[in-house]
Amino acid sequence: MHCQLGKGRVGTMLACYLVKTTHCDAQVAINTVREKRPGSIETEQQEQLVQKFSESLPSRADQTTLDNVT
Repeated sequence: MHCQLGKGRVGTMLACYLVKTTHCDAQVAINTVREKRPGSIETEQQEQLVQKFSESLPSRADQTTLDNVT
């Protein structure tokens, strides 16, 4: 099955971008992307990729909120 409008792939990349640039944790990034772009990050594998990406980054003390995302 082909993904609809690239929402899975693009959403996954957006979540990784948020993890990297805002220092939030993976689940916060996934939830934020899904809130702003419903249907994003379609599969468990995509969620796992965001989690693994987050874990590959240096540890950050403030990885809990995403207050500066509009």
